[in-house]
Amino acid sequence: MKVPTITPVELFQMMNRGENPEILDVRTPAEYEKVRISGTTNIPVDRLNVREYLNNRKASPDKPIYILCKGGTRARMACERFIEAGFANAVLIEGGIMQWEACGLPVERQVPNVESQVRVTIGALNLLGVVLAATISPYFLVIPGFVSCGLIFAGVTGRCPLANVIARMPWNRTAAGAGCCMPAMNK
Repeated sequence: MKVPTITPVELFQMMNRGENPEILDVRTPAEYEKVRISGTTNIPVDRLNVREYLNNRKASPDKPIYILCKGGTRARMACERFIEAGFANAVLIEGGIMQWEACGLPVERQVPNVESQVRVTIGALNLLGVVLAATISPYFLVIPGFVSCGLIFAGVTGRCPLANVIARMPWNRTAAGAGCCMPAMNK
């Protein structure tokens, strides 16, 4: 079955002209949460009911729907389902989100929550201290010692200065630690 296609660059140019294309992302919710194109709708291909989607959309019936997935296979399946249902304006975005990113086009990325960032920072500082102590000077053991004192302080008081610092980093300002499982540490 012949499926109409568009390159990521062509679609992005349409977006820049203010054409506001309707983009349907048929990846899983987990894939979609990690990286996505701003303004897209996510319905996994295995949950896509074409008739229901067409009945519920607010756009004109002849407006194209641009469909993508990770690399193109699931999006092609979705396009074929739209075409089989009588909707000829389902357009495959060539190469999916992988090609979109490879072209350097903008995406939204999920920032790891503050709790995860704290864990990575603590692990990295401990490892750094141990490696430096083993290779340069035992005085570098002060680093994991300091980090351990911080963990004890956080456990006893329910406050974590490191989490407070990380929550104020530029990459966390929009999310403000969204999704963090440790609300007491974000006070």
